[in-house]
Amino acid sequence: MLHLKTLPSQAGNSCAAHCTEIAVSGFDIRAPRPQVFVEGTLWNTIKWQNADLPPVPLGGNHPLVAANNSSPIRVRNYVNAQPGRTGRILYDAAQKDVCLQLAQATNRADYNALFTNLIQPASNGGMPRNLRADTFYNCAFMMFRGPSPVSAQEMGFHNILIAKDGNTVKYYNPNESQPVWRNDVGWRTLRYQNSGAHSYVWSGIAIEIT
Repeated sequence: MLHLKTLPSQAGNSCAAHCTEIAVSGFDIRAPRPQVFVEGTLWNTIKWQNADLPPVPLGGNHPLVAANNSSPIRVRNYVNAQPGRTGRILYDAAQKDVCLQLAQATNRADYNALFTNLIQPASNGGMPRNLRADTFYNCAFMMFRGPSPVSAQEMGFHNILIAKDGNTVKYYNPNESQPVWRNDVGWRTLRYQNSGAHSYVWSGIAIEIT
C-alpha cells in the first residue's frame, strides 16, 4: 500500500523534485520533507549540469541548465541514495515517437538527440504497459498551452507523478494551484488539465521508484 501525499504548488521548474519527494516518502507514514528542502537541496541535486550534456558551441550554459531542468539520470541517482528506495529509468521508444511528433518542429531534433543519445542509453529497461502495483513513476511529459496538445503550443517538459496503489492508477500534477491525487483518465495523454489551461503527453521517459 502506498501513502499518497501532497506538497504545495511547485515554484519554478521544480516539478521533478516535488514528484521525487512525494514518491520517496510514499512508502511509510512520515510527512514529506518541507518545500524549502525540496526546492533547495533536492532540486539542486537533480538538475542537469553542463558536464552531463554536449558542449554549447558558443560556450555558456546548456539550455537545460539555464532553464533549471532536472535530469532523469540524477533523479535516479538521488532515489538510489535514499535508504530502502530503488530508482530505475524506464523508456518507451514508441511513446517517445508519439510525443516528438507533437513537438514544435524547431525543437524536434534536439529533443530526439537528448532522448536517444543520453537518456535511452542510461535507461534500465522498458516501461511496462501494465504498471507494477505499489510503485511510483516520475514521468517526463511534454507540456502544451490549451486543453489539447497542439505542436504550435508546445512549452517544453514537465514532470507528473503516476502511482499504482494496489490496482488503482492515479496521477499527481505538482503545478496545480492546490495539487491533489486524481484518478487515471488515460495518463499517457492528459487533456483539460489546470482548469483547461494545459495539456500533457508522456515523453516515454519515467523513473520507476520502489
